[in-house]
Amino acid sequence: MLHPCKKVDGVEYCNRDGAGYTPSETCKVFRREGAFIFLEQQGKLLMVKPVDGRSYWEIPGGGVDEGETFQQAAIREFGEETGFDLISANLEPVFEQRIYLYHRKEDFYWNYDQNYFKASGDFSDLVFEGIKEAPEEGHIQWVNRDELQNVKIKHTVIPALKAAGYLL
Repeated sequence: MLHPCKKVDGVEYCNRDGAGYTPSETCKVFRREGAFIFLEQQGKLLMVKPVDGRSYWEIPGGGVDEGETFQQAAIREFGEETGFDLISANLEPVFEQRIYLYHRKEDFYWNYDQNYFKASGDFSDLVFEGIKEAPEEGHIQWVNRDELQNVKIKHTVIPALKAAGYLL
């Protein structure tokens, strides 16, 4: 069970594992934007487990670089994390959220605006069985929709999965 995030002035600050923290008076706060893609094929959702993810599964995606749109960043990050090219995918926006992440080692917080998209198109040639090594030192796996309830998922991804209709 994760520890609840701590609310400070109505904002919940958590580390990557979901444990709550109260910002120190001297901590730095940075703004970050991210874009992520839900890719479902054959009733399975592609998920990634980064090396620093502490065994929590996530949705492929990451930070938006200067000059990129959210869609461009989502496709680039998806490719970097999975090795798969979604340049021909149609991306539909499905969810936005701001999360507040604490990085204890460096004593800073991210006010992290995240945008989630559903990809449509035929990418059935990308489906494989089991777990594969990911290009960015982690793992990727196709997870059956029916089994998502039993998967250890990063706490910040759960609201997006619910909004996209993957979790109840």
